[in-house]
Amino acid sequence: PALIVAEAIESAQAVAPGKLQRLSVQELVDCEQRPACSGGYIRAAYDFVAQHGLCTEAEYPPSASTCSDGLTCQAAGMCRSAACGTKQRIRAVQVPKGNESALAAALANGPVSLAVEADSDAFRGYIGGILDDASCGTFVNLPVLAVGYGPDAAGKEYWKLKNHWGTDWGEAGFVRIARGKNLCGVAPDATYPQLEQPGSSSSDAAVAPPATG
Repeated sequence: PALIVAEAIESAQAVAPGKLQRLSVQELVDCEQRPACSGGYIRAAYDFVAQHGLCTEAEYPPSASTCSDGLTCQAAGMCRSAACGTKQRIRAVQVPKGNESALAAALANGPVSLAVEADSDAFRGYIGGILDDASCGTFVNLPVLAVGYGPDAAGKEYWKLKNHWGTDWGEAGFVRIARGKNLCGVAPDATYPQLEQPGSSSSDAAVAPPATG
């Protein structure tokens, strides 16, 4: 989830004039205490940024880190979070669980981080179109970025998600999943960032907006 969370925050910056900058995925890998690459939790990554802020990629660049999680990295002295200057701080907003109307409303603020079940044949073998197969399951195990929704030309509603399996998978790295069915577990656990000014602090790691729909 490190990449998913960093991209969501960068996208939030993109709609705030003058604030867009590349943020450090490596800091989350090195410093967040749950495994940031191998099954780490999206919420934990947001909680880290809400508490500590996130360095720019220029100040905390990618490295060939070999540790498997933030605890191991910290023990090895690899976490350099405190060495950065200005950090991007956020509040992490939790979308009401299972509420696809609220998820659609959240997307008005920018991309939303969530997770889907990705080990079904239906998902892994997806090549295009709107995925509408209940065998996809709801045991979520893959962080993705929700970037939009809508009806297709025939009026069928879908979510558009960005995966990170490369552009050869799906629709140039994206998947459209049928909307309104919690297909692939898209609805229960979604979060997006609200930017805070440098130097401000978040008293709560996550806040929930009012339910919609």
